[in-house]
Amino acid sequence: MSNQLLLFVAFLICVSCTAQNYVMLSGRVLNQQDKSIMADVNISLEGSKSEGLTNADGFFQINVSSNGDFILKISYSDFVTKKIPIELEGWKLLRYTNNNLEISSTIDLSGFTIDGESTFIISPNGVEFETIYGFASDMVVGVNSPADSNGDDSLQLIDPFDNVIDVFGVVGEDGSSTNHEFEDGRAVRKVKVKEANPVYTFDEWRIFNDTSDSGTTLEPKNAPEDFTPGIRN
Repeated sequence: MSNQLLLFVAFLICVSCTAQNYVMLSGRVLNQQDKSIMADVNISLEGSKSEGLTNADGFFQINVSSNGDFILKISYSDFVTKKIPIELEGWKLLRYTNNNLEISSTIDLSGFTIDGESTFIISPNGVEFETIYGFASDMVVGVNSPADSNGDDSLQLIDPFDNVIDVFGVVGEDGSSTNHEFEDGRAVRKVKVKEANPVYTFDEWRIFNDTSDSGTTLEPKNAPEDFTPGIRN
C-alpha cells in the first residue's frame, strides 16, 4: 500500500510589488502515518510553473502571481500525489463578441469548485443540454453569454485579481476566417497542454469549423455525436 503525505500547515501571504500582485504559499509536509518530517518533497501548483522542494525540516515556500485558490500538488517517490480542488470564488469568464474591445458578457464562477484533472461544464440551456446528453451541466447560464458563442468571439478566464489567466481567440479581432473560428464546429485544447496561457496560441488547439481557413480543419460538428462534454480528448 502506498504511503501518504500530510500537508501540516499552509497559508497565503499577499504582497505587492510594482503594481503586480504576488502570493507566497508556505507550509510544511509530514508523513501522515507517523508525523515524521519529509524532506525533498516536490511542491507545485497546477497550471503554474511555480514549484519547489521541502527543506530538511519539511518546510517549503513557492511564489505565484495571484492569490486565488489553487490545486496544490504534493509528490514524492513511493508516495501518493494528491491534488486540492480550486474554489472558484472571484473567478470569471469573459466574452468579447466579434471584434469588440469591450466586454460583451460575463459569467461569475463564484460559489463553484472544480476538482483536479476534471472538467466544469457550463450550458446556456440546462434543460436542452440534459435532454441531449443525458446528464446535467455543472452550471446553467443565459444566452449571449461566454457559454453561448457562435464561434467567432474571444474568451478570457480571469482570476480574483483581474489577471488574465487563460484565453481563446484574439480580443478585438472578429474570429471569422481566422485561426480561432469554430463556427458550426468545435475548439478543443490539446491534451498535451498542461498549463494556462494568457496569449492565444493556435498550436495549443484543435479547431474544427465550416471554412478550414488559417490552418483550421474543415469538419463541421453535430451534437451529440461529435461532442464529449466532461471528457477532454
